[in-house]
Amino acid sequence: MKKRLLAAALAAGLCLTLAGCSTSLADNTGIYFSEMAEKFELLGNSSQIDASGTESETPTDTVDDGRTALAAPANWSVDESGNYTFDAVDGASYYIIYMYDTLSDSTSYAYMSPNLNDDGSSTYSGALSDLFDYCYGLYDAEVVAYPAVGEDTYRRSDPAHCDFSVVGEVPEANVGYLWDCFTGTLGIELLNIEDYGASSFPTSVEVTFTNQADASDVITLGFENASIVDDVFYASTQDVTVDATYDISASLTWNAEIVTNAEMTLDLGSVTTASNKNAMTDGYGYLNSEIYLSMDYPMVVTDFDPEAGGSAGTWYFFINAFVTNKGVSIPSTFKDCLNFQGEKGSMGAEYHDGEDVEFTVTPTTTSAGSAYSYTLEVAGPRGVVSLFDGFFYNDMPAGTGSLELYTDGTFLMTIDPPSGESGGFGPRGLSGSSISGLWVENGDGTLTLSYDHTSAALTETE
Repeated sequence: MKKRLLAAALAAGLCLTLAGCSTSLADNTGIYFSEMAEKFELLGNSSQIDASGTESETPTDTVDDGRTALAAPANWSVDESGNYTFDAVDGASYYIIYMYDTLSDSTSYAYMSPNLNDDGSSTYSGALSDLFDYCYGLYDAEVVAYPAVGEDTYRRSDPAHCDFSVVGEVPEANVGYLWDCFTGTLGIELLNIEDYGASSFPTSVEVTFTNQADASDVITLGFENASIVDDVFYASTQDVTVDATYDISASLTWNAEIVTNAEMTLDLGSVTTASNKNAMTDGYGYLNSEIYLSMDYPMVVTDFDPEAGGSAGTWYFFINAFVTNKGVSIPSTFKDCLNFQGEKGSMGAEYHDGEDVEFTVTPTTTSAGSAYSYTLEVAGPRGVVSLFDGFFYNDMPAGTGSLELYTDGTFLMTIDPPSGESGGFGPRGLSGSSISGLWVENGDGTLTLSYDHTSAALTETE
């Protein structure tokens, strides 16, 4: 049930973008090619291709092809707030700003601006934050002048350099755990990893579980250099004592060169690794994409009222980083749902953050062999389910189904196959599926429902 990286090929993504958005074909074509033209112009104008036909590793590598290099922009500077300025270059058609992370071993740029067109001004200035989002770091900031497309006399300039430091405080970490009694797996996750995209990702996350009954029974889970795109923000183990209660603490560190609060410790309470109950921190992300690409069943609900029904659990929105039809990796784990793969509203679609899905049940006539029977509704906060098809998010009608709590302590939840209206992406609704699990009385009239995700399966259709 671990997460997958979803990738969309450039050409295929373009086709679906043009076909699937609510703006016109002409509008979408213009959006796409206006964004891509700058990149093609850069490749054709920057002398990045060496004699073997291989692209240079970085945009600022220089190849001598006989043309005269433009002068490097003079008086280039970036202040501590990220405000930049530089002088115009005779013969330049546009400029591009690059930022290289001096703390990284990579020789590739960390950030690249769009083309800054030469409009005849003698100087150019602005804010880097208007060109790209960047996190804390020690940077070599560069600006390069480029000639017009097809120019035979000049090639791009050497870069002008200046140092740019971005230092500050990071927000408090939110670390969660998941105990899956069906697989005997204990997992941890940095739930708010996206919050560090604007500051700095942790360099180390370590979570310690100490058995309350046996201090020698200690489990340590962790990871180094947290990353959304590289899928580094969780860890798990099956080396666990079942039916034990563990106290939980977490320790996190950041690069002290750029983070002012570079160490953090957290008390996460305790968890019982029961043989018949799951346990999970609210918001823990997981996704079995073999069932749905952007939805899953709940993991556990601890206070279910069998007489009144109500919430039978929540699936907390989660999808991994993916590559857009523009070839840009978008961090889209817990919060950010860039439906139609554009900026907020840029493709004519309503923008909304990633939406949790609630599984709500209503008591109905008890079936034979059941202790309780319910009808089921599956919906997000807007009364629909926002499903990802690999390219776009599509609002689908709320799902329907049933929940049967059997007298032997097991249960079965089913989502009905869609019926009725169909759309461009097939039937308009959730595919039929099912999952089983265990229900246990809590002693106060409520139940704990634990879902067995190894049992989840799509419904066979004719």
